[in-house]
Amino acid sequence: RLDLSMLGLKVDTDGTAEVAVANDEILTESDMRDFHKNNIVRALRRSNWKVSGAGGAAELLGIRPTTLADRIRTMKIRKPAVH
Repeated sequence: RLDLSMLGLKVDTDGTAEVAVANDEILTESDMRDFHKNNIVRALRRSNWKVSGAGGAAELLGIRPTTLADRIRTMKIRKPAVH
């Protein structure tokens, strides 16, 4: 597994990554998929799992809600169960 902190990325306590500093490290295609998926999950958490509308994850990501819904399905992202 890639250590994202070595790439100038800040890793949050929930395991998601946020770009902190740009550098010239190369991410593999797999690393990019993981980063992309983690970014979507981060937006969903921040929006309290609201996909569309004002303050929704699609708005935060700057993409259409239908595009986000498709990516959620494709990446098999699931909202964690509440305990």
